[in-house]
Amino acid sequence: MFWAKIKLVAPVCAATLCVSTSSFTASAAPTDALGQNGGSVILVLDGSGSMKESSGGGETRMEAAKRSLGKVVDGLPAESSVGLRVYGSTIEDGPDSCKDSTLLVPVRKVDKSALKAGIEKLKPLGNTPISYSLKQAVKDLPKDGPRSIVLVTDGEENCGGNPCKVARDLKRQGTDLVVDVVGLQVDAKARNQLTCIASAGGGTYYDVEKVEELPFSLERASIRGARGYEPAGKPVEGGTSDETAAKINDGQWLDTIGDSGAEIYQIPDPGKSTLHISASTRPSSGSSTSAEVLTVQIKSARGDDCGEVDGSLSREPTTRGPRSRAHTH
Repeated sequence: MFWAKIKLVAPVCAATLCVSTSSFTASAAPTDALGQNGGSVILVLDGSGSMKESSGGGETRMEAAKRSLGKVVDGLPAESSVGLRVYGSTIEDGPDSCKDSTLLVPVRKVDKSALKAGIEKLKPLGNTPISYSLKQAVKDLPKDGPRSIVLVTDGEENCGGNPCKVARDLKRQGTDLVVDVVGLQVDAKARNQLTCIASAGGGTYYDVEKVEELPFSLERASIRGARGYEPAGKPVEGGTSDETAAKINDGQWLDTIGDSGAEIYQIPDPGKSTLHISASTRPSSGSSTSAEVLTVQIKSARGDDCGEVDGSLSREPTTRGPRSRAHTH
């Protein structure tokens, strides 16, 4: 067994806690973890030359992304509003390549045929103008209501922009705007930049090292954005010690953090599968707290430390989504 200790470190302890767990081989449907508030989503896909590289699964990164996005489109809620933008896919080099960002499908009531046709047109070719594409993507979205930008990329900005600053500036335009990022087989330098983009944009960074994990991460990011965020899950009451840890399995769970500031759960050993654990919080109603840290600690039944990750945010209160998130593999 694994012990997962999830602790909220904040001036306010009363908060809604969503815990999502799944092993990769399990079929925990991402839609079960989502709320029902509609939102608008623009998918921003990397079409740069590096996407021609092998994914290690017998196909290129672009081919893997196309295949995974096709699955995601199939699962989009019929009432959602989704569009598609791609960068680096039409101009190979030169000054204009850093403004090579094209809206292939406008944000509108989901048209799965149009989205799939747009995805199939993608060819890896040019540069990686992430900053410019983020600025264009926000223009693709409605001016109000829940809105999400889902960036899918295999590398960092290479056109001289500062996408982390751009994401922060976009977030300041409205608390109902979120920037999620899916990094496909990126190196440490790119991972740092992409993590910063997601954090600055109030979203989540999903790190994908194995191509077979890509559909899971894309579904989490894009379908959640299309439905909006509303706490959902099976009610559970976490323990206050290892001995009183609540037993949970694959699925989405909803708890309230008490005065102790920590909730403890017991999770089955996934064996040779990859264990995915993510958690998000929303502060109690009326809280004015603007900064908090969510820490996920994992240890084995013997007490061995298996890992720890922090999700830290500092921003104005929002009623749209979680105030703090932590995600680990």
